Amino acid sequence: MELKISDLLPAAGIESLPNPMGTDARLVREAVMRKLKEENMTNTAKRHRRIVRVLLIAAALAAMLTVAGLAAAQGFGELSREKETAAPFAGRDVVSVLPVDSAQYKAYQEFKDFAEEVRSGQPTGALTPEEFAEVMAAEARIGAKYLELAGEYGLTPATETYEFRSLAQLHAALGAEILPADDERATVRYGRLDNAGAIEYRGGFTLSDGSVADYVFNYVPSGAMSTAEACVYLDEVEEWEYAGTGGLELLLGIGPERSLVYAELEDGWALAAIRAGAAGADGEASLSESGGSRGAIDCAELERFAGSLNLAALG
Repeated sequence: MELKISDLLPAAGIESLPNPMGTDARLVREAVMRKLKEENMTNTAKRHRRIVRVLLIAAALAAMLTVAGLAAAQGFGELSREKETAAPFAGRDVVSVLPVDSAQYKAYQEFKDFAEEVRSGQPTGALTPEEFAEVMAAEARIGAKYLELAGEYGLTPATETYEFRSLAQLHAALGAEILPADDERATVRYGRLDNAGAIEYRGGFTLSDGSVADYVFNYVPSGAMSTAEACVYLDEVEEWEYAGTGGLELLLGIGPERSLVYAELEDGWALAAIRAGAAGADGEASLSESGGSRGAIDCAELERFAGSLNLAALG
């Protein structure tokens, strides 16, 4: 039986949309996702009815997005293929910016496995001169493997790294302003740019209540022997799509103490891990010497931060 959108909407409890060909697909998605969330909160005693309605809503969502011509972006769950194993955060999901089928992902996973295997057998703690020499030899093997894999997979290795102690220095090196002005109370203000084009910057921005949210921003260009990851309990994260500067589609997520912004760009990938969430600041974040409270972040604050990113200037 052929189903029409006009049939699905009333059954899902969603009003018909005026001028569907001109409707903003992002607004359509938000309307349907609100219905899904409302339905998810209904009494579990009506579970059978709720499942039917959820299926109808999901069908309406798929149909409307097809009409709007918007391909659904991958979620954070699709960007996570492993979990942390080390205490005290064992079980957190590791979100990676690299597509699983890319040469970069395969190369870096092979490199990471090699490095972990080599380091697992090395001595730790207070080292004797002989043990120190052993550790250094192991690190040299790891460095050689990095270059070997870069060549094998046709990737550009990072052989030179430039460090920055201010956002102004990073922007001067890039020739463009990509991140919002730093809050002087940020725990750390530090950046790195390597000759493969990968960027890492740690800073902080001011929230509307005057508190600070620290963050780590990473950009990995296509073809670089590099990666960027963030760790979070994904089952606690609420995610949604957001149109950033220049209409760039971003994926946003908020957890209790950590939030994420992800973008797939024309020439690479960007990931920002904000060390604040709906319940407050990340427990891993420490106060800077200058003090200043670390605040909670809500959807509007995260969208404000995401909207301040000039990611189109990258690459």
